[in-house]
Amino acid sequence: MNWHARMIYPYTEGSNATGHYDLQLEGTYTFDGVTYTNPVFSYNRDSNDEDVGYLAVFDKSLTTAIYKGYLPFRGYHYNETSSSTNAEYQAFLTLIDGSIDYGSKTRKNVKNSNGTVIGKMTRYDLTSSYKNYSKSSRNCFKALGLWVSALGDDRFTNFANNHPYTDYTAYKMANTPAYATLWDLQDTYTSY
Repeated sequence: MNWHARMIYPYTEGSNATGHYDLQLEGTYTFDGVTYTNPVFSYNRDSNDEDVGYLAVFDKSLTTAIYKGYLPFRGYHYNETSSSTNAEYQAFLTLIDGSIDYGSKTRKNVKNSNGTVIGKMTRYDLTSSYKNYSKSSRNCFKALGLWVSALGDDRFTNFANNHPYTDYTAYKMANTPAYATLWDLQDTYTSY
């Protein structure tokens, strides 16, 4: 299976652009009874309580509508080919399984700018320490690192363990020459 570490970079925010990181699998997968096309796993903080973290799962095609609050933004993929064995994928699922409250599953409509429903996102409350969001210690980059480590790649976890969170903001990743070469621009998104 192939997957991508993704970075959302709201470039107009300048050096305040912390951005967002998520994980996108390539292909069609069924998770908790829902079938997704190129599913995205995204750790976020609740808009009503910034100390609360949750997991969102959605089709890649909904990315712009899901992340409309970051618009305009540039979307990047980490540029090394990333693939995993079935055993590594199962380890990833075991990690997710041990971290979410299945009883909290909520399917939310995702709408385009005209208000038309274009798909659904699934949201889960968390049971692990990640239920408490922390900008410096339990954030989207560190969650990505845990997931990618389960998929057999420790590069994000190692980076987070050796750098303060201010070194892996989207602004730093996009504007520090040593980091910027690691990310491939996929597209610039200005509206949804």
